[in-house]
Amino acid sequence: MANRSNKIPYPLTAQRLLSALLTFAVMATEFTIAISPVLPRWFRTRVLYPCGAALHFGIILFMGVSSFSMVMFAALTLLVLPVDTDLRALRRVLPRRGDAHPVTTQPNIPTQEKAISRVP
Repeated sequence: MANRSNKIPYPLTAQRLLSALLTFAVMATEFTIAISPVLPRWFRTRVLYPCGAALHFGIILFMGVSSFSMVMFAALTLLVLPVDTDLRALRRVLPRRGDAHPVTTQPNIPTQEKAISRVP
């Protein structure tokens, strides 16, 4: 009996141009994530964060490596946040178990990003 697995069409990888574009898009996104500490905050939050999240969500969908993608998504979230963000302030905003209504206070987030050398 002939091996029929090589005759199954793969719609994403069968298209050479689409496959090349996806490959270079992944490499460009990963390179941008690598240099993101020197990029402006607006670019990290509005462009890089959604692209990086979509990349790691695609890894979950196409490769099934969910634990890796969740860790990378958490690392991307920490990378995108400003250096002086108080993560403990987020606990006051997030609802706790058993709360009927979530707390509506906002954490004290500075409006301008500070330089790394100014952080104590």
